[in-house]
Amino acid sequence: TVNGVAQAALDFNKKLETLNELNTQIYNSYAIGETPNTLLDSRDQVLKELAGLADISTVTDEYNRVSVYLGENPQAENVVLDSTTKQVNTLSVVSASQAGKSTVIVDGDVTGKQVELAGDYPAGTLLVLKQNASGAYSISKEAQVAEGDLGGYQDALAEINSALTELNNFTNSIVKTINLVYNSNGTTSPGKAGLYDGFFTLATDSQNPAVDFEVNKSLLANPALLKTGTTTASGDSSIATAIVAAFAAPIPTDGSDASVLAAYDPANLRFKTNTSGSTYATRFNNIVTTNGIAKQKADNTQAAQDTLLNSLNQQDQSVSGVSINEEMADVIRYQNAFQANARMMQVVADCLDTLINKTGV
Repeated sequence: TVNGVAQAALDFNKKLETLNELNTQIYNSYAIGETPNTLLDSRDQVLKELAGLADISTVTDEYNRVSVYLGENPQAENVVLDSTTKQVNTLSVVSASQAGKSTVIVDGDVTGKQVELAGDYPAGTLLVLKQNASGAYSISKEAQVAEGDLGGYQDALAEINSALTELNNFTNSIVKTINLVYNSNGTTSPGKAGLYDGFFTLATDSQNPAVDFEVNKSLLANPALLKTGTTTASGDSSIATAIVAAFAAPIPTDGSDASVLAAYDPANLRFKTNTSGSTYATRFNNIVTTNGIAKQKADNTQAAQDTLLNSLNQQDQSVSGVSINEEMADVIRYQNAFQANARMMQVVADCLDTLINKTGV
């Protein structure tokens, strides 16, 4: 979700700020001739956490300050932390987009400032913003993240948006085809009753038909208004029969006004059999199957990545970690060596005492 991307972006930004402070402390330590091992360990830990959020590359200067770049290659245009200038380019997140404008969560802080900027970006897009002297924001560039938590969230959003688009088209097709048949009117122009009002109602500017459509409120209030045929004659079920037939007809997959109108034959209240498209049942099954396969793929990918991560952690620990057994063995060895040296010193002291005090030397 967008909130997931925002939380990961906020975490990424806070770690950049922490790393920026560590860079300053490390530089100050080297300036007075000290080697800040503890600070260097803290820096490496923050870098490891940053690498878990996004694919980054680093460059270290002669003072062991580190600059951070997005992507595998440290390109100047992709810098998010400059160790020399101490400039931090934080990541912001697009929460929504419509009519050529995007609402952006500044720095990924959902409880903080949100601004509307020119540009049509999909929800979840990561942006680097710049701020002028008056405090107004503008878009500097789009940040490309392919891996880590942020990359995973963006891949998931792309998958969700694709599935949502398919579901919205499916819903559009249902609303418009059923309304055309219910109104027994194939000449209605786009935006009029034949497409957006009838048995169902749907706003012409709806961005999410799957959420926005509903059964006509007038029918819910007075079921006696429900039409079953094109006439009021007793037993006329032509509309009801045509609606049943529509479920077995090939319906246009894009759900657009022009496609639905072109596929409809008002003379017999039927959709043309030679129309390219799929039946409702086929499309619904495809949606469910596609989502199921995507879920299975995501589970398999997660399992593989967990295995790889565990392997890398073990390799990291084998190089930098502390083995309790080895350390205890070293403690015993050093303790025995110390005791042996102490006894040797005692023997030397006894020899000297004998030579000086008992032989008269």
